[in-house]
Amino acid sequence: MGKYNRKGRKRGKRRGMALFGGGLLLLAAVGLVWIVSSGVRGVTNMVSDDSLRLELDAFLEPVVLVDPDPFDSPDKIPNNIILESAVWAALFKNNEEGIIYTMDDDDRLMVPEADVTAQAARLFAPGYQLKMESFGAGDTVIEYDAPTKSFFIPGRGLNGFTPHVTEIKEEKSFFFFSKKGAVTTATVGYLSAGDFWTQDKTGNTVQPDPSKYYLYELEGKRGAYLIRAVKELPQEE
Repeated sequence: MGKYNRKGRKRGKRRGMALFGGGLLLLAAVGLVWIVSSGVRGVTNMVSDDSLRLELDAFLEPVVLVDPDPFDSPDKIPNNIILESAVWAALFKNNEEGIIYTMDDDDRLMVPEADVTAQAARLFAPGYQLKMESFGAGDTVIEYDAPTKSFFIPGRGLNGFTPHVTEIKEEKSFFFFSKKGAVTTATVGYLSAGDFWTQDKTGNTVQPDPSKYYLYELEGKRGAYLIRAVKELPQEE
């Protein structure tokens, strides 16, 4: 694997912008997801002018991409779901900031454990005890390397979903002694990679139909939400 420092950067060698092979494919895919989702948020803003929906679209993006099975409490979230969501969150954050992670000799992006831990805390809970481990299967395995404290991300396309928040409900606690903060429930449509916003013959924007919907329960306030549950929509009677 070579010699790397604790931040996952190769000693005496910086790949910088010299990106080739699978790593370039991955970065391009991450950039495409970010551009498409930003476009969706831009159109949504034009239609509804709802900044909270845009904020939640961006916040939920890495989790929706992973597409976890429903769970009803934070302690029931599988460790690999938190890790993968946090890895993509770190990649999206760096892409937005114009920062490129170091690549190894196999064209795998090296994401520092510290970045993954920080994003897991931002998405789910500060101080969450993560088990650092490899996850995935086949050629999509994301390998964790303890000596370098890094996750190695293979080059591959992204075929997951992009969020489109369609409805937001907020329930506040009226008891000053309650330890539970405001609970925000967002109905999230899952747009697949092939879904695009189009225009009809009169020039009106046509929204694609999401492949499915889930309810995301969030605790906290704007700018500091934490994901508490993902649930299926109630069946209509």
